[in-house]
Amino acid sequence: MSEVIKEPIYQIIGNFLKSQINIPFTLSDLVRNLVDSNNEPIKRSTISSSLSYLSKGRKITKNKKIVLTKSGKPKRRFYKGFPKGKIRNVSKGEWVYYKKTDYERWTVNLKLVETHTKKRRREWVEKMDLTSKATGIVPSGTSKNKVIEISGKKLFYKTMEIMENEGVYLSNSVDFDNERTIVMGAKKEDNQDMLNDMYNSRWDGKLDFTNNYGKSYPFKINYDVMEHEYA
Repeated sequence: MSEVIKEPIYQIIGNFLKSQINIPFTLSDLVRNLVDSNNEPIKRSTISSSLSYLSKGRKITKNKKIVLTKSGKPKRRFYKGFPKGKIRNVSKGEWVYYKKTDYERWTVNLKLVETHTKKRRREWVEKMDLTSKATGIVPSGTSKNKVIEISGKKLFYKTMEIMENEGVYLSNSVDFDNERTIVMGAKKEDNQDMLNDMYNSRWDGKLDFTNNYGKSYPFKINYDVMEHEYA
């Protein structure tokens, strides 16, 4: 039987962050998600100290003495695959593997056209209306089709969920891939100011529903899209 090669703890932590570039994780997130080579949970204190080494590098010693720079500070060596500035401690104690990435702000929207089913819970009549939209950021260069495929689909399912909570059951009569039932769209926003170099997974927007009596109801809508979902 071949011997199991034990992966260093710092490598496990670093690889996890590197697999989800620019997405922040708290220590608690990492404790919940990571196990060592023996499939055992990794202690919080071990994760914390490993992150410190990954972000600052380990001190170089010679003859059991710390080697100093010309300014008198300890000389450090970073781990392979995790050069200086890649593992970062960001706001609220969150850690990321950083990669310089440009982002764009997009809005996705949905409009229900009609329903198709022989067993409707409620008849969809002409005066009824359902639209929803949400705005968030995506990596620059992402195509419109990809934005609809990733964020638009989440908008669709979130819309269906909100309507179901309101007693309007559409899941069996509306199809994301059927343009006869819904129309999906996406547009890159003209105003791209105030974007920073950190990814934000949050999409925020609203849902507007008009019932068969012509009364309208607004709802807030939000969901998350992880950056790696666009890969």
